[in-house]
Amino acid sequence: HLEDSPPDAELVRARLEGAGVPCTIQVVDTRNTYMAAINRGGIDLILSDYNLPGYDGMQALAFAREHCPEVPFIFVTGSMGEEIAVKTLRLGATDYLLKDRLERLPDAVRRAINEAESATARRQMETSLRESNELLTSVFQSSPSPIVMIDTDSRVTLWNPAAERAFGWTLDEVLGQPLPTIPDDKREEHRALRERLLKEGRLTNVEVARRRKDGSTIYINLSAAPLLKVTGEPYGFLG
Repeated sequence: HLEDSPPDAELVRARLEGAGVPCTIQVVDTRNTYMAAINRGGIDLILSDYNLPGYDGMQALAFAREHCPEVPFIFVTGSMGEEIAVKTLRLGATDYLLKDRLERLPDAVRRAINEAESATARRQMETSLRESNELLTSVFQSSPSPIVMIDTDSRVTLWNPAAERAFGWTLDEVLGQPLPTIPDDKREEHRALRERLLKEGRLTNVEVARRRKDGSTIYINLSAAPLLKVTGEPYGFLG
């Protein structure tokens, strides 16, 4: 809590504790002690007066947004015009309220903390998803086995380097095109395998004859699974 008035700092503490908000408050009253507290870290929320001797709220806000942008920042001040209030929100403040209307403080603090926790959880989920996608891409690209994905119209949506080596077509040649590896006399077999996939959920080591780009035949052990939407409808197949 950046506040140079001990009585005002005590009013804020009493309001939060009286409302049952569990908190440990560190009061700082100068630029240096404020910066030192920010640099030490471990802060869940910043409360700040706007008018301070030798240091103002805008500078405090800018320092917080630079060094701990994930920490919510609430102005608790004696006066703040509407134009300045809007500007502080635009620059990254979470909320603002006046010292003579502290009844809103507990709810503002709870909301700010909850929103910050939700944002942190969302960032963690996004990071986890990105790392998972990077891992899957790495596995897909480095797999020694051909991996091919097609949509429900049998058009190629994924085609890894091992598939290029095995069948002769490059990714650019096949992406979005009908699967080129099915010989004309095996199209009914391909249709039957798709039906079996949808019925059984997977295929394992089914020997099939396929066509290479040069027209030669290659025999492969096919393992495959349908790709399903949340509704259970197929949107493609992975082999």
